[in-house]
Amino acid sequence: MELVDGSAKLFGEDTLIEWNAVCESLFKPCELDEQTKQALELICSSLLVIVQRMLGDHLEGGVHTKHTEEDRITTKSVPTTNVSVERDFGMLDRILKEKPNATTIAIEGLIMYKKNKTGEWLGQLADEKRTEYIEWAARSVNEQRVEFVRWKKEIQERRLQKRAEKLNVAMNKQKQCRARIDKLTRELCSVGGLWDTEEKARCELGKCTSERSKLEALRIQIRYRKVVMQAENEGNRLSLSKSSKKFSVAVLTENLNAVIREANREMEEVYGESSVASGVSHEAADKQSIDEAKEKYDEAVRSLTEKETSEPARKRVKACLNVASCDPRAIVGRYVKHLCSEQGKDEWFSGVLVRVGSRYGIRYDGYKEIFMWNVKQLQEDMEKGELLEIELEPEYLVGKNIEHLWIEEDTGDEVWYKGRVVDRDGDNYVVIYEDEDEEEEESYEEGHEMSIKVDLLTDYMAGEVKLI
Repeated sequence: MELVDGSAKLFGEDTLIEWNAVCESLFKPCELDEQTKQALELICSSLLVIVQRMLGDHLEGGVHTKHTEEDRITTKSVPTTNVSVERDFGMLDRILKEKPNATTIAIEGLIMYKKNKTGEWLGQLADEKRTEYIEWAARSVNEQRVEFVRWKKEIQERRLQKRAEKLNVAMNKQKQCRARIDKLTRELCSVGGLWDTEEKARCELGKCTSERSKLEALRIQIRYRKVVMQAENEGNRLSLSKSSKKFSVAVLTENLNAVIREANREMEEVYGESSVASGVSHEAADKQSIDEAKEKYDEAVRSLTEKETSEPARKRVKACLNVASCDPRAIVGRYVKHLCSEQGKDEWFSGVLVRVGSRYGIRYDGYKEIFMWNVKQLQEDMEKGELLEIELEPEYLVGKNIEHLWIEEDTGDEVWYKGRVVDRDGDNYVVIYEDEDEEEEESYEEGHEMSIKVDLLTDYMAGEVKLI
């Protein structure tokens, strides 16, 4: 209650408290003291966590709690604000705009010359001494460049090492995920496979001989939908317990039936069918109809190719057209051409076919939003030759976000990395990947120099690059 009545001394006996009319009014007893105490307990407990996290080094037991006289002398010149550093970055920004091709070592020299007031110091020297220092600086240029190259190589090695460590962590996570999915799949097979209808759920539960076996079967079904199928846990329907209390068979059954109904509703929305089996029935269509659809698709591709090859010759890269399938899911991340009706007039629009959750859409060139389509609509357009994968211009990749397939040399595992294409250098493209943003403070120029150059078009043609 010391905080409530004003007797607490937060900074020890040296705490200065000046009592006046305001303090007396604030700390005088009233009927709200108990509520005030509770509010202060909540505020102080949260404040304690933040203070321990942010100021731990300066609290008792921290690295800065036992300062020697030598430490005080050493830190005497440490600035109390970051104003000086902000000025340095302001100079860096201005130099980069005025001299975009300047190297890091040249920019560093300009900033140090300004900050250290080297010009004023040289002006105070005698002519002979000034000449001596300038000649010495000229002779040391090669040594400084060698040191700069060594420094850059060291940074690159640290970055590559960190990237390898992150890749190993990602690979281990993938292995654990695969092992877990494999385990859940085996458990699912032991309870009659996936229960995709409420009728099947009732039938399989009827085969269980005990309450315990029913609980285990329901938990397996729910875990599989949550982990493998990545269903949304709306209303905690995929949870097995609440407040440390496990759900009963009745509650789990009700939740599972709700999840099954929602899954079937999504299947109907995406595929135009209500059941899982019918939702993918287009994959089991008879061979004659598939051959006819392929023939129409091939004819549309040939007509488009003949039209484009009649244009003046220019450098192009032929992207691999996926003519072997009328499944739009096979060309996700590819550059396509789509025939749409605009104000009653048919018009071709080019863009990228993308997947958003369980749905599919096309981000048309010149539009920021994604226009959503269901799989059945896109498949019908492919069968009619109104949705085609087309050639990719080399310059189109610049500025685009991509997913790039990397192969681990030791294990052969595949890992998809997200990145952004920032520039083109001949046949290669400069790509900055999402995990390349650490340690940017070490060198402003590293973000560009350390970017990876790859032949994206070759990988795109091989299906190892997706546009997103």
